[in-house]
Amino acid sequence: MQPIAKETHSSVLLFEASICNSFYGDYAIFNKPPNVSVAGDGKTAEEDNIQFLDMVKAYYENKNYNHIPALLHRLDKVCSGIMVFGKTKQAERHFQNLLQFRKETIGKGYTAVTRGVVEKNHGTLKGTLISTPGNFKRYSLVDSKKNSIRNLIETKYKVIDRKLEWDTKSGIIKKKSEEEPAPAEEATEEGEKKKAKEDCTLLAMRLLTGKSHQARASASGLSSPIVGDELYGGRKFLNQDQYVEGALVPTTLLHSTYLIFPNVDPEEPYYEMFCSPWSWWNPIRVEKIEDGEMLNIFQKLCKPYAPPPDKPYIPDRFK
Repeated sequence: MQPIAKETHSSVLLFEASICNSFYGDYAIFNKPPNVSVAGDGKTAEEDNIQFLDMVKAYYENKNYNHIPALLHRLDKVCSGIMVFGKTKQAERHFQNLLQFRKETIGKGYTAVTRGVVEKNHGTLKGTLISTPGNFKRYSLVDSKKNSIRNLIETKYKVIDRKLEWDTKSGIIKKKSEEEPAPAEEATEEGEKKKAKEDCTLLAMRLLTGKSHQARASASGLSSPIVGDELYGGRKFLNQDQYVEGALVPTTLLHSTYLIFPNVDPEEPYYEMFCSPWSWWNPIRVEKIEDGEMLNIFQKLCKPYAPPPDKPYIPDRFK
């Protein structure tokens, strides 16, 4: 598929297709598919079979671009959305230095559909992520005053819509009808009772720190885990008969939606990009919010806390 992207009058890069790649200034921007590892750790055959970094390298090769892209940041395997790769060594160094030393100049936002109702319209979660006893793959958000600050995280969130309802039989999430009765319960094979319909919240999150599983653990910390994120209590999104064989179907409703960071060239202060979660989420399964409304929410939530540097940022020890 040819890259499909457009720049608006406000210089925001907007994606218009599921698999869309674009060169944007000094960077190449990609919309990572769901359930694809960014880079395998070599521990499992599954991760070795398909890695997103290999896809990006192949894209550069097909475009005859004379640069081998390096991994600048990560997304969890279940997460789809924006990933950034440099076109030059200088661009890569600039982005990595911003992430490490100037996080306040960057705004990165995620969209999630979570189980249950998040009562507060907005807020900030702070704490320390620690491995959950008995399950090292899962992290828990705990009070930072009583634990190491090494894995300190901070997540801002804003409720976009808390009046969603998930029909767990059909796998469809839509706005709740005022006239509909309370959700019925269904018996499972294990003898437990689960709601055939569940309340859901559409949530925007800004990660002020960049720790593994931060968005997923933050949603769990709100007692509203992400739909489909079974590791954190999110319950399976789609049943086996709801899949289309061979399709890249999002099984966890978490998407990297927005990114803003300082340009290498100070004359153009920022790179700003928006990638709608519905580039992967089927609007038939998850009721769509208009792109303009979503972009406005993320521009306010993810506004950088500090102005861009007046030149490409290189710490003294690298000069």
